[in-house]
Amino acid sequence: MKRNINNPSSQQYNFENFTSLSCDMITKLVNRTCFMELFKNLTSQADTSNQTGVFLLINVDEFRSINDIYGHSVGDELLHRLAVLIQDTVINFDLIKYYTSSASIVGYLGSDEFGVFLPERNKEEGIRLAEEIRQKIEKTHFAGIPISSTVSIGIGIYPEHGSSTSELLTKTDAALYRAKEKKGNCCHLYLSEDRVLEQMHSRLEWKDRIKNALEEDRISPWFQPILSLKDNQIHHYEALARMEDENGEILLPTTFIFMAERFNLVDSIDRVITKKTMEFQAKLSKEGSDLTFGMNLSGKDLESRELLSYLQSALASTGADPSRLIFEITETAAVYNLDAAIKFIRELQSLGCRFSLDDFGVGFTSFIYLREMKVDFIKIDGSFIKQLHENSYDQLFVKAMVDVAKGMGIKTIAEFVETEETMKILKNLDVDYIQGFLIGKAEPQIQQPAIKIR
Repeated sequence: MKRNINNPSSQQYNFENFTSLSCDMITKLVNRTCFMELFKNLTSQADTSNQTGVFLLINVDEFRSINDIYGHSVGDELLHRLAVLIQDTVINFDLIKYYTSSASIVGYLGSDEFGVFLPERNKEEGIRLAEEIRQKIEKTHFAGIPISSTVSIGIGIYPEHGSSTSELLTKTDAALYRAKEKKGNCCHLYLSEDRVLEQMHSRLEWKDRIKNALEEDRISPWFQPILSLKDNQIHHYEALARMEDENGEILLPTTFIFMAERFNLVDSIDRVITKKTMEFQAKLSKEGSDLTFGMNLSGKDLESRELLSYLQSALASTGADPSRLIFEITETAAVYNLDAAIKFIRELQSLGCRFSLDDFGVGFTSFIYLREMKVDFIKIDGSFIKQLHENSYDQLFVKAMVDVAKGMGIKTIAEFVETEETMKILKNLDVDYIQGFLIGKAEPQIQQPAIKIR
């Protein structure tokens, strides 16, 4: 693959051996199949010449939310702009080492990921390029796109971290997962201590783990109390998904929901949690305890007639009291397909179920949507609550949400309440209910609140 250094505007490849080459229509980069073929060819060349190389796996942070909030056309345009920026950055980086015999390759791997392979480069050069890409994206605001974006980048070194493309990809993927665990917008070089992460978070392995957990009935609801600030009593419990792994360890949703969404398994998890919660509610009712439970539904569930039928059937078969069930949907998901959300809500409300709009305040936050959806509760996003005691603007926003909600007959819930000071402020702001570690953590069985409110 001889580099044409007289034409720096594009990368030059010798594609004689790649007659099936095709490009992704959105990004105009080589697609995953072609990238992996080129990647394998370059590593085999490097192997015979004892050369090193660097693989970068680039993931767009919160891309799913961008699609949900602004629509797929904006998401596609963002991918195209990012592809141009990444490719131009790599081309310019290659020109610094113009005597390199092989040009770097940039490809679109699907969904929200890009791949870059840098032949004849060392670890320091790979880290430098990764950080340059990350910083450029962080600082760039693309014209016509109403949101800034960041990326997480995993870095793997050939052959140090893998002498085959599959091995290198697995380790670089583990590095990327570590970067995502750090809240994104960072680069992470694969380290030996990431070996457990590599084994635990391999995507295909996670798919099998979640499927096995579903088949072996190892996914269950845990219940977190939600306290009424009016009478200091537990109003209801939120059912939160927990997965028991092969060794009996209980995994939090942050560990597996991301992968479940990627492999379209989150719908199955929703069904398990809702069915088990309905059964639990019905059981407690027969024992004389009429408790209310909230359950989460993922965004795309709202468009599913099949799910609606499933929930209607589950209500009938379990004998659960619909008036004791609250379904939680995120604000961004509801607004993304408002008509479908309204229809979904209306049909279950007609049976007596209630609805809560989760993460309120971080999406469109238009009270017009509240009027149309006619939900029963809004859950004020935790980002407004965590620093409430020291941020007067957050207090102002919370008060505005509470005042309008009350005028519309909607109850308010504040999540992530962890201190008595925050609780007192929320009570003064006339918030109806609070949820968080101050009141109680999620447990497999019903627990009394951790604090007595005076």
